[in-house]
Amino acid sequence: PFARWEHIRSAVLRRVRARGGMGFANLRKQLTANRQVAILPVDLEKVLDDPHPGARPVTEERCLVPLDEVAATLRRDFGLHFRDDDVELVEQAFAFDASAPLTGDWEATALLNGHARKGGGRRLIDADLLVDAILGEGSPGRFRIFGRLYARLQQERDHGMHRSLPVRWVEERLTSALP
Repeated sequence: PFARWEHIRSAVLRRVRARGGMGFANLRKQLTANRQVAILPVDLEKVLDDPHPGARPVTEERCLVPLDEVAATLRRDFGLHFRDDDVELVEQAFAFDASAPLTGDWEATALLNGHARKGGGRRLIDADLLVDAILGEGSPGRFRIFGRLYARLQQERDHGMHRSLPVRWVEERLTSALP
């Protein structure tokens, strides 16, 4: 599956890059432009707290798109030969968890538009996660490298793995390592 995903990803990347600097924004827009919005009036009255930077989006903010529309967009707008096994791969990786509680009327919207799967599962995927996965990590390994560096600094200071280091100490330590 990984090799197949990389093949799909590289094919989409080539086509997105050919569209210029706004290629990813246009991809995200094309995937989400015709999505159904299932917001009940009671959902509009909710007050949502600002999330912290690493938080996953709350259900109300997820961009759920029917899988067949994603496949159609990739076929039509990007000229991909998107086979049935490719559709299954994308569904396995990016399908919205059918057991997750949904606010709004997603189930009725999915049924109404014919996007419900037999057995009650929805064929909705999170388009933002898909586009982010296609984009990939901006600098491969960056997160891992900084994680290892931070762990090494924690060991050096004998600070414990679950406690944050003082910023001033990290700054002084890294400055002293410069030639």
